[in-house]
Amino acid sequence: MIKNALRSKIINDAAVSVIIENKVYPLHLPQGGELPCVLYQSKGTKPLTLMTNDPGYSQASFDIAAYAKDYDTCVDLATKVKAALERWKGVEAGVTVLECMIDVADTEDYEPDLELYESQMTITVHYQE
Repeated sequence: MIKNALRSKIINDAAVSVIIENKVYPLHLPQGGELPCVLYQSKGTKPLTLMTNDPGYSQASFDIAAYAKDYDTCVDLATKVKAALERWKGVEAGVTVLECMIDVADTEDYEPDLELYESQMTITVHYQE
């Protein structure tokens, strides 16, 4: 499952794990979840087809967000996640990743009620399960 591969890739990246350990969550920060962390949300998947055949590949899009209590940690984490995913290829959690592309990166926000910094990116992954 591509979601498991994405989570595994982020958690197993040495530069990222130093900051967040295994705090990568789908959709939202769980109650009692600690910061800094990374959240991911699937934007959808679709099969990739060619004019003459179906090679069995799929495409998935994700929004990924780094969260932290201070701006510098947030930006550092987002930069390291981006580096881990940019042009990602290989086998992760049983999924063959053909290529990962960063569509949009470095979108920043601040939640004053939660005193929380956020940096988002959107990625597209071509893969085969």
